[in-house]
Amino acid sequence: MKKLKDIFETKYGHNYELCNMEEGEIPFVSRTEKNNGISSRVARTSEPPTPAGTLTVALGGSVLSTFLQPTPCYEGRDVETLVARGEMTDQEKLWYATAIRANRYKYNYGRQANKDLRHLRLPPPPDWVNKTAMPDFTKAARPNNPRLPDTTLWVMKEFPIASLGRMVKGERFRKEDMSPGDIPYIGATEYNNGVTDTCAVSPEHTLHSAGAITISYNGSIGNAFLQKKAFHAGDDINILYPSTESDAAKLYICACIRQERYRYNYGRKWHLGRMKRALLSLPSKNGSPDFEAMSAFILGCRFSTMVQT
Repeated sequence: MKKLKDIFETKYGHNYELCNMEEGEIPFVSRTEKNNGISSRVARTSEPPTPAGTLTVALGGSVLSTFLQPTPCYEGRDVETLVARGEMTDQEKLWYATAIRANRYKYNYGRQANKDLRHLRLPPPPDWVNKTAMPDFTKAARPNNPRLPDTTLWVMKEFPIASLGRMVKGERFRKEDMSPGDIPYIGATEYNNGVTDTCAVSPEHTLHSAGAITISYNGSIGNAFLQKKAFHAGDDINILYPSTESDAAKLYICACIRQERYRYNYGRKWHLGRMKRALLSLPSKNGSPDFEAMSAFILGCRFSTMVQT
């Protein structure tokens, strides 16, 4: 097996901070393990983007999340770029990306890969790798769904989140203060609809009613969930009571809120005051949010049978 540095030329990425970037069309690669490492799309800067065909490797965060970038891109902090030293097919690059990811168990939050990456030993691709056909998505088109409304007819307008309903902050709720029960406790997680535990009703804490949207402003920032049962919420959570009764419209709002997550991070929390002022681009009617249009869109999606309004 060869060392990575003998197979690829390694170079530290652009080291950009996403909060300082303008929106655009160029993929922004960060330390995430999802969506091919792309967390947003940004405008071109004075520096040229990294060429297509480059491998990007997260040195921290989701350590050793490695992806082949099919288009030019920019990188955030602690992302290494790898360029093949010789001729290399996309199939071979994907093989090496998989081999690099296989070393993730060696690293964690306290042991990043910035010093060791170049010295990883990687196995050569077997013969079957280049015999594997690469899928062609260049002609892929969005499936025609006649149940979806024609969004080109929508009138879009920016609305502060606070204008969509009443907003309150969660409360500090210590683990030792919880009694066993079946009331969902909402914490700062991106999993399980935000539920991190269950407990009994606490008379010292607010029991929030079903139908509210919970939004984490710390931890997994910007994860928004519709709560179908009454719940308690920790102090890392902001709660929005939308002024619509439609669960489908609320799910649309959740999706729009999650699209704003890239603007915030550990050093720039999405606290209640900042969240109230944040703008969402929504369909409008007579100058107000068009909840009927939002609901129609969600109900037109393939999973609409799961939604009850």
